[in-house]
Amino acid sequence: MTSSDSETDLPFPTPLPRPSFLTPNFSPAALLTTLTTRHQTLADLRAELATRSAQISSELEALVNAEYTSFLALGADLQGGGDKITEVRVGVLGYVKGLEALRDGVRERESEVKRLVGERRKVGREVRFARALLSVGERVGELEGALALGGEKEEVWSEEEEDEEDESEEDETEGTTALVGLGRLRRLVHGYVSTRNQIERLGGSTQPFLAKLEERMRKIRQTLLIDLGTALKQAKSLSTKGNGRVVKIMTLYDDMGEATAAIKTIKELARA
Repeated sequence: MTSSDSETDLPFPTPLPRPSFLTPNFSPAALLTTLTTRHQTLADLRAELATRSAQISSELEALVNAEYTSFLALGADLQGGGDKITEVRVGVLGYVKGLEALRDGVRERESEVKRLVGERRKVGREVRFARALLSVGERVGELEGALALGGEKEEVWSEEEEDEEDESEEDETEGTTALVGLGRLRRLVHGYVSTRNQIERLGGSTQPFLAKLEERMRKIRQTLLIDLGTALKQAKSLSTKGNGRVVKIMTLYDDMGEATAAIKTIKELARA
């Protein structure tokens, strides 16, 4: 058998596997070492590699052409994109302006609500102040009625409210002139002091209405001092029995802040 006959009888080698060229670290030398079992001449191997190279080049060219076509299509799609961007920008600016207008409206509304709340509080204070003025005015009227400053005497406190102290004092001084009731006088003095303090808290003479009440309060004060002076004179006439009564009357003078008037009255009684 000749050498040519032996080469003809060899099986035709299978094509080189495509994955062999796709390994991450492809090496031609390493690939050739794997071809030792192939019954193929070097010329045939070179021809096969040339064919494979031509195929790869053809595929690469087709891929580049396809990607280039896509790139050109993308450029066509982007034509007029500036106008679209401008439209979007205008829309965004309009949205921002709308938000700013809404925010300004909220701020204005918040300011208006604060103003209304402030006015409501102011009105509330004025209403409370007006009620306090009416209340103190009524108290002054009650004092005037109890002291008969308006003409007829008005019984602000009923006879049932008179102190038992007044009844015991009348029992101890039977046959003498009727004494000024200290229980009733004490309530009048305390009512006067409380009303005067309330007038001062409300502003006193700085308010026109309160200034008029101050004038009426001065008459109430003068009348109370007269009644206290009368009660003190009666107590002094009782000798030792009136000592306790004198102390109580002096306490009422002190409650009114009229200690000076009390001393003056005592001096006048001593000279009489």
